[in-house]
Amino acid sequence: MYVNNPALTLDSSTEDCATGIALAPGEFSNYFVLSDLTQATFTPGTPGTWTAPTSETAIIGSYSAGLSGSAVAPGSSHLAVVTGEFGGSSFAILKLPSTSGTGTPALVDYAYVPCVNGMTAGYDPHTVTAYVSPNDGNSYAVFANWSFNPPNLLVANMAGILALPRGTDGHTVNGETGTGSCLDPAGTVGSTVLRNVAN
Repeated sequence: MYVNNPALTLDSSTEDCATGIALAPGEFSNYFVLSDLTQATFTPGTPGTWTAPTSETAIIGSYSAGLSGSAVAPGSSHLAVVTGEFGGSSFAILKLPSTSGTGTPALVDYAYVPCVNGMTAGYDPHTVTAYVSPNDGNSYAVFANWSFNPPNLLVANMAGILALPRGTDGHTVNGETGTGSCLDPAGTVGSTVLRNVAN
């Protein structure tokens, strides 16, 4: 339970280690929390407590079981991914703050992908991660794709997703047939930012 908002149950959490800003999605909701750990104050006790400048942000979209899984790509890109669980294929790429230490952290930008052809989100413990490629220096989100047997991996170029054209809401990416439609790893749009990797 998130004490600042008891209705919000924080799920899989992550941190941008370059800034010390933590990200925690609120399961069964479209909210997530950003907290600047560089400004945290700790109070000893049993249990101990801590406080830090924290923001709650809601993003658009429909996510299976709400925002559940999350990961931040290491390094200087400050890019994160959030997604659901127990099915569905929607996700969002978040642009996090590039600095910390003063003020309250706030989301810079995000792109929402409503669906990906042939992808199904995995179960706990949240089958999503992120990395920076040593080959090209780009940040990638990686999803274990449970729609295949055996499962394969779906790899998404995070900056590429953010750069895709978006609809009038400013966040929903244009998929293969227009705003809000599915991206397809084999399609004209999807193939520029997505690829399937077999086991």
